[in-house]
Amino acid sequence: MGFFGTDGAEKSGSVTLQNKPQLDGSRSLESQAKFISSFGAVDDLTFNERTVRDVSDRGRAKVVDELVSCLSLALQKGRELRRTAQAVAVAGPPCKMQQEVRTQLDILRRVRASGKPADAPTARLPLQKLDLLAVDGLMLKRTKVALELNQDYWKSTSAPEVRRLATGLVKKWRSIYHREEEGPSARTLRNSATDLEDNAHGFAPQTVPYTELIEALLRRLQKPELAAGVVDGREQAPDLVGRIHKRQVAEKKNAGNPVPVPLQWASKRPIQDEEKPHAEPPLKRLSAVPALPASDPSAAIRAFVASGGGLPAQLQTSATADSTPAVRSATTFASRLSSSSSTIILPI
Repeated sequence: MGFFGTDGAEKSGSVTLQNKPQLDGSRSLESQAKFISSFGAVDDLTFNERTVRDVSDRGRAKVVDELVSCLSLALQKGRELRRTAQAVAVAGPPCKMQQEVRTQLDILRRVRASGKPADAPTARLPLQKLDLLAVDGLMLKRTKVALELNQDYWKSTSAPEVRRLATGLVKKWRSIYHREEEGPSARTLRNSATDLEDNAHGFAPQTVPYTELIEALLRRLQKPELAAGVVDGREQAPDLVGRIHKRQVAEKKNAGNPVPVPLQWASKRPIQDEEKPHAEPPLKRLSAVPALPASDPSAAIRAFVASGGGLPAQLQTSATADSTPAVRSATTFASRLSSSSSTIILPI
């Protein structure tokens, strides 16, 4: 770099900057070795088509098939776990919900045993209570309530409102039983898988991010609870795919940052002496001085000094110069203390 002016000093170069590796020991060995290895290297400017190429329709169709298979396996695993839990529950005592179902079932059986057509006032309330209960396949097996409502008495000789309630309950319980025993239909699985794939392609249309998002989605769908929620509609596909995509973006941004160790995983080390809180020094106790009559305050002050209490500096100075004002200044205070019930005299 040069400066141009009127004299020669300005025309001469002051500093010469060169792009050379500085191996002066001011930086760490790793950083200097990295700098030397990258010095003079040519940047790779070749075009990578996979980073910008969109996913083909054929690839998306394969992804839908993989999602269908993943959902099917997860739901099958969930059914096996549910059967195991049901086998354990059968051996145990009846739960509160089962008792409630049996109570309403006994009411319906008494209505049918009366021999009269079931009218709305007598059969509406137990049917409505059964509709509000979360009855599953195990409950249907143990109580046989669906068999009671599936009889011709509730379909033909009952009031219109009672027939509607009984028919609706039988249809709902039949669907629950088939879904728990056989799983959802192939059409339902494909519709759920297609919905998931459409949302994934909307968040990441390029090949590389789309592949990473699908792989993360397949790992999450291995959980039976999540897969059942997607199929049943309790877990919306846009929300699920959006959470996974947002997590991936955050992980890429924090790839170079160290992950903080959770508090429960941190090793507990003993507290050092310098880290412990220092205890306050104990307050010095004043020695108790017997109360003296108010007629002799100077004697009370002398007794307090003799016990180690001492006098303030201003009081000592005034007492040295003229003892009469010092004693007079303390007369009122000493008299006030001696007239109380306290046995300690504090001069000011």
